[in-house]
Amino acid sequence: MLVDEALKKIVAAGCAEDPGIAVQRLDLSESSCDARKILAECQSMGLFTTRNLVVLRAAELLDKKTTIRDALGDYAKSPNPDAVLILVAQKLNRSSRLYKQIKKGGKVYTFDGLKTRQAPAWVQTEAQRLGHEMDTATAR
Repeated sequence: MLVDEALKKIVAAGCAEDPGIAVQRLDLSESSCDARKILAECQSMGLFTTRNLVVLRAAELLDKKTTIRDALGDYAKSPNPDAVLILVAQKLNRSSRLYKQIKKGGKVYTFDGLKTRQAPAWVQTEAQRLGHEMDTATAR
């Protein structure tokens, strides 16, 4: 849930910064998602777009899909300057070549889960954001 919130903010910031950006969402858990498709989205440019933002979900599967992982590692060495590739994963292998390439030429953001003691306050804040009142006892 927190990762989704952060992703929404990152995508919204990218779109606010550049209204001509095209957002593509891919999911590595889908059988149709392969290296060719991911790289094509990173390299392609639409008729009315200036940049691409590609969100790749389930990137933790890259440890099992080594062909895709290696292709993305090669891409990370010389990425399209008009594209932003966001990998969303439960966890990435920090010793992989891909992770090191991303860290070297890009940014890595880590979002830790809520601690048990933080959950009630977060639930209350979310309820308020959605227009509902909730007391602490209910949030627990």
